[in-house]
Amino acid sequence: MKKKIYDILLLIIAIFAGIGLIICAVELVRYFSLRWGSLGRLGVDNFGSELALITIRNGSFVLQFVAWITSLSAIVIAVGSVLGIREMFQFRKARHQLLDDIRELNVKHEKYQRSVENFEKSIEEKLKNEGNLIRAKIFYTQGHYEDAWEVLKDMLASYEVCLYKGMVLARRKDYSDALTSLNAALQFKRGDKARVHFNIGKCWEENLQYEEAIKSYDLAIEIKGNYWAAYNNKALSLKRLGRINDAIAELKKIIGIDKNNERAYYNLGCYYAILEDHKEALKCLKRAVELSPKLKSMATTDSDFANLVESEEFKEITKDDDGVDK
Repeated sequence: MKKKIYDILLLIIAIFAGIGLIICAVELVRYFSLRWGSLGRLGVDNFGSELALITIRNGSFVLQFVAWITSLSAIVIAVGSVLGIREMFQFRKARHQLLDDIRELNVKHEKYQRSVENFEKSIEEKLKNEGNLIRAKIFYTQGHYEDAWEVLKDMLASYEVCLYKGMVLARRKDYSDALTSLNAALQFKRGDKARVHFNIGKCWEENLQYEEAIKSYDLAIEIKGNYWAAYNNKALSLKRLGRINDAIAELKKIIGIDKNNERAYYNLGCYYAILEDHKEALKCLKRAVELSPKLKSMATTDSDFANLVESEEFKEITKDDDGVDK
C-alpha cells in the first residue's frame, strides 16, 4: 500500500515538473523572439540602445526566469527528497525484516538446541532404562527375584518392564500385583501378547485358580497356535481338575507340533500311568528318555509312576548308561 502511495506522489511531482519546464521553454522563446526581432529593425548602430530598452521592458521576464529556475531546482530537490525518503523507508523496512528474520532464526536455533538437549536426554534415559532391564532379566534368569524387583520397581512403564514385573511378582507369590502388571503389559500395542496371557495363566494356576488359568492359556494359544508351553500348562491345569483325558488330548497337540518334544512325551507317560494304561505310559516314557536322558532320574521319583517303579520294563527304561537302576 505504501509503495503505491509513493508511486502516485512521484507521478504528480513529475507532471508539475513537466508543466514547469514547458512554461520555461515558452517564455524563453518569447523572450528571444522579441530580442532578435528588435535588433533586426534597429540595425547594428542602434544595438546597444535597443538592448538596454529590451532589458528594461523585459526586466520582469528575467525575474520570472530566475523564479522558474529556482522552482525547477526546488522540484528536483523535492523529487530527490521523496526518492530519498522512499529509499529510507525501504531501508528501514528491509532492516526491520532483517531483524525479524534474525529473531526468528534465534527462536528456531533455541528450539533446535532444546530439541537436541531433549533428544540427548531421552537417549540417555532410554539407554539407562535398557541397561536396567537387561540387569533385571539376568537376575530373573538366575533366580535372584528380589534383586530383579529392586531394579524393576522404579523403572518407566513399558511392555517388557510390565511383563517382567509381573513375572517377578508371581515368583514372589504376590499374585494380585503380578496380574495387575501383566494386564498393564497388554495395554501396549507392541509386544508378545501370547506370552503375557501365558504368564497370566501361570499366576492363576499357581494361585490354584485352574479354570481361570485354562482361559488364559486358551487366549495364548489363540494368538500363537504353536505355543507348546501353553498347551502343556493347560494340560497340567486339566489334570489338576481331574480331566485326565482332556489333558492327554492337549499333549497330543504338542506332538503334532513337535514330534521330538520330550516334555510332552514325559507328561503323556504320567497321565497314562494315572489312568493305569501301563503300556502307553511306558511307551511314552521310553520315548521321552530317548530324547532327554536326564528325565530318567525324574521318573524314578515322580509320584505319577508309583504303580510302575517295580516293573522290570520301567527299571530297564530308567537305568543309567552303566546298567544301574536309578
